[in-house]
Formats: sequence, C-alpha cells, structure tokens
Amino acid sequence: DISSSLMKKSPMMGSPVVNLLARASPLSAEKIHKSGDVLGQVISMLSDSSSPQEQVLGIKALALFAKESPNDPSWERKFALVLNCLIDQIRGVPSRDADVFARVLQSPPKQLNSCQQVQHLFLQGVRSLLQFVPGHVQSEDVSSIVRCMLECTENAPFEVVHTAEQALQNLVSGNHPEVCFEELLPYTTAEEVEEALQRHRCNTLPS
Repeated sequence: DISSSLMKKSPMMGSPVVNLLARASPLSAEKIHKSGDVLGQVISMLSDSSSPQEQVLGIKALALFAKESPNDPSWERKFALVLNCLIDQIRGVPSRDADVFARVLQSPPKQLNSCQQVQHLFLQGVRSLLQFVPGHVQSEDVSSIVRCMLECTENAPFEVVHTAEQALQNLVSGNHPEVCFEELLPYTTAEEVEEALQRHRCNTLPS
C-alpha cells in the first residue's frame, strides 16, 4: 500500500531518474533553458495540441530548468500552471493515442504498455517539481497531488507505483507535511498510524 509505505520510509530519497532527465541534454532542451520564458514554453509544449516529440522535450526542459534554476522568479507566477498541466496529462493518458507518444520515448521501460509509459514520463515531471522546487507547492495544491498520485497507482505496474511513491515522499518532506498527513489519513489503517507514531517517538528519544 503506497500510503503506508510512505510512513515507513525516509522522505528524502535519491532520484537518479529525475537527475537523468535534468542533465544538460539534449541540446534542444538546453536551448529552451536559455530562452527568456522557459516555463511559458514548457506549458505550451505540454498542452494537448503539441506533438509527442514536443511534450517529451517539454518534460526534459522542465526537469533541467527546475534543477538548475530553482530560484528563478518565474516559478512564483507559473508553478501552479505547470503542476496542473502535468496532473491533467497524467489523468488524461488513458483517453489519448499513447502509442504514438510512446514511440518517441528513448529507452522506455519495456514492461510498461504505451499508456503507462506516457503516464510514467509525466509523473517524472511532477517528481522533478517536488524535488527541485518544493517551496512553491501551496497547501491547496497538496490535495490534488495526493489524489492524482494515488489514483494513477491503482492496478499499476511497479515503475508507475514507485515513481508516484517517490513523488509523494518528496511532497511529504516539503513545506506542508501536516496537510499531506491529513490527505493520506483516509487511505491508512489505525495500526499503520500508530506504528508510524511509535517509530517517531523512538527516533526522537534522547540517546
């Protein structure tokens, strides 16, 4: 269960896949990164009207910009727009022509079908935001993030579940842990909550 596993693991986890997305390649992603309105271009590239190639490049450019420019003032204005765009795309994957999209992905997980490959990519976009620019998440954003991450893990393969779990761990370690707890509480049992509280007590006892 994804919500109970969040309570058992440390919120600060390594993310080699996100770091791979955020490396300075391809050159076209670097060009976007050096343009005047990176987030504006990314939002446009992630829209339904964009080609699969543009959307894949948009995710790469987003991860690169989040990693290298987390303090850019444009995050203040456009973080919510980017986040909502990613969440809408994750929820809309089953209704789109994912086969075309998946063919442009480089080295996608072979065990995922086309829809799952597309969903996995957009999940990495959410995860890059929560890892590199978590300070821009507002308390009102937490509910939609939690619900989206839990929804997409239903009957999903390991890769999708793992990425959603890592995104939630990044979220919990951010600025609104109490709001995250409230959102996750309906998905947990009393035993899991007590176990988490007991572990917290043990970790905070003086040595």
